[in-house]
Amino acid sequence: MEAPNRRGIDPFRTGVDNSLMSTTSPPTTKDLEEAISQEPDRETMRKACEEMDRLREETRRRIGIVDVAVEFVRDARDP
Repeated sequence: MEAPNRRGIDPFRTGVDNSLMSTTSPPTTKDLEEAISQEPDRETMRKACEEMDRLREETRRRIGIVDVAVEFVRDARDP
């Protein structure tokens, strides 16, 4: 019996090279060590959380609930 055709997160991806899409250099080990050694800025964290909440609610209102985790689990379970 043939498995059902499951769409992945990017069903139209056909080996496209997106390496030129990045406009910044990847972080170095030094950059990462510096970032984790600093004390978190509570105000910046609060603002970031508020912005994420606002964007999540805007997306939910505009297109509904986006549930991609189910497809990931199915793809992992039934390759």
